[in-house]
Order: sequence, then C-alpha cells, then structure tokens
Amino acid sequence: MKYFIHFYYGNRKEAFYTALGTAIRAKGHSLAVKFFLIDKQYQWITHLKKIFSFAINILNLTDLKKGYNFRNNITGLRDTFLVIANIDLLLEEEIVKIDELISLLSILSTDNEIIVTSLSYLQKIADLADYVSFFSVN
Repeated sequence: MKYFIHFYYGNRKEAFYTALGTAIRAKGHSLAVKFFLIDKQYQWITHLKKIFSFAINILNLTDLKKGYNFRNNITGLRDTFLVIANIDLLLEEEIVKIDELISLLSILSTDNEIIVTSLSYLQKIADLADYVSFFSVN
C-alpha cells in the first residue's frame, strides 16, 4: 500500500499549522504521529514541545551540520503520520540532496502518511506529492 505525500509550501507558519491540524486529526484516529522540525532559531517552533503532546523532534541546523543523521532517524518508520517541516532548510544547507530526499520520501510513503513543508516551491517534491498546496498571508 502507498500512503499519500502532501507538500505544503509558502508561509512557514501557515503551512506548519495546516500540517499540525491534519496531524491532530490523525492522532484522533489513533495513528502514531511524529514530527521532524528543521529549526533555524524560530521561536514559535521551540515552544511547541510545551504545548502539544506529540513526538516532536526539533532539529537545529547547527546540530545537523555537526553530523546528526537525519536519514537514519526517519528510516524504518511504519504506520506513522510523519510531518517533516522546513525541508528546504536541509536542502539549502546541503545536509541532504534533493534526489536523495525524493528517494527517501518514496520509500517512507510505502508505510507512512507524510506531510512535507517548505518556504519555497520544490518541483521534484511537487512531482512526487499526491497533494500540493500553497500558503500565503496578506
């Protein structure tokens, strides 16, 4: 079975809050929920652990550059609703390459529902995704 990949891009907060709302719904249906938030010192992200009872992994770019292996920590997940927020930061910092990310998402989607968020539109992720949505704040 293949699960859906959602790609939300544009305004970081709005894309994330939409992913959060969907994750809350998934948790209400007894699905395991796991978050990986790529943090570039966004204050609104660091307060999430205090507010929600989800498994939230906040990955600081500095730690990622020092060798934290992002791929090893999401490989092997099964039957999980997975949110990977701010994926563009991993790509910009060259912590992961786009083709490697696409391969990883393809493998993960066989066993997990996935939401990926990004500030910018990423064509290869959009091509892979089952659902793509743009978020903007006026």
